[in-house]
Amino acid sequence: MTPQDKPSADQPTVLETGEFYCSNCKSRQSYALKTSRPGAPRWLSRIFGDGDKGRYVECQNCGTTAVPAVLQVADSSADADYLKGIRRVAIQMMAVDGDIDDTEVTAIQEMYQQVTGRDLDDASIRREAERVSEQSVDELADFLTKLAVEMSDRGKELILKTAFWVVGADSQFDESEATFIYRVGGALGVSAADVRVMMDRLG
Repeated sequence: MTPQDKPSADQPTVLETGEFYCSNCKSRQSYALKTSRPGAPRWLSRIFGDGDKGRYVECQNCGTTAVPAVLQVADSSADADYLKGIRRVAIQMMAVDGDIDDTEVTAIQEMYQQVTGRDLDDASIRREAERVSEQSVDELADFLTKLAVEMSDRGKELILKTAFWVVGADSQFDESEATFIYRVGGALGVSAADVRVMMDRLG
């Protein structure tokens, strides 16, 4: 990654450049990490932290943009379970209160594309959400516990933050959603105190 000089005031600032896997190009491409991403949700920085506020990654080949977290997602087959964990946590977060809300479906699609650079279609999200049950939540917890063994702290945090994205637009948690988030955090080895800090940041 190479730090860049600041451009003129009317242009986004390029903070660094490097290479990443662009799922739109389906290959490794050059990227630029920039500031002042247009149209970003106001609550995005409350989830991913002020350090990423206004920052975005732009593919220098196709122009696709994503949140900086996409740089943490590798392109090898060994990361398939990690991407699966992100998807399952987000979808079960939506369904845990018994409702499948159109706004939350859209939020999941946006989150998955921005964080992983990949698309999830509406129908597949709804099908998986309809199968959510107490048993599937137990299975997810077991899956995350095994996944967390070789996962970095940053990787654990990113998976947990995807749950916050689903409810981030209205910044409201009901009891079932809060319980689910604590369960996910526990499965990943994130302390209840750290989960509470993340919830307070969103609230």
